[in-house]
Amino acid sequence: MGVSCSPYLANLMLFMYELEFFDGFISKHDPIRNKQARQLLWKLSCCTRYIDDLWNPLVPKAKFQSITKQMYPTWLQLGDPESEGTMVNYLDMSIWQQDGTWQSKLYDKRVESQAKGLKLNKFQHPETKITTRCKYGAISSQLHRFKTVCTQTSTS
Repeated sequence: MGVSCSPYLANLMLFMYELEFFDGFISKHDPIRNKQARQLLWKLSCCTRYIDDLWNPLVPKAKFQSITKQMYPTWLQLGDPESEGTMVNYLDMSIWQQDGTWQSKLYDKRVESQAKGLKLNKFQHPETKITTRCKYGAISSQLHRFKTVCTQTSTS
């Protein structure tokens, strides 16, 4: 790892294991006639993965972990599926369900580090030698991220 194509190679490799699992599952369980198998396939199709971060809100954690153990080789160490509690921190979002509607807001694991006294700079210093477009592009892209991820405009 460490080269620019690493995320793409990792995603391709994991996709191949997933495809092999689904192919075998469909061959064994005949989801056309088996309603339980069809429902499980549908629930698994709602899984989202970003490299090794997995989240599936529809399959209980223990069952999902047993499925991923069948899906991926034993030498591949995946993190625990993101499914603890009523709110899930997945990638840069906190996701929860409120009155039957999915909600999200930004989540930054660096905030916990800052609370412990670690100083983190989020933006470039204005006197750095990078171009003005890059300096202010980071700010406008963050604003776009806030607008896209947050489902509510206020905390109340």
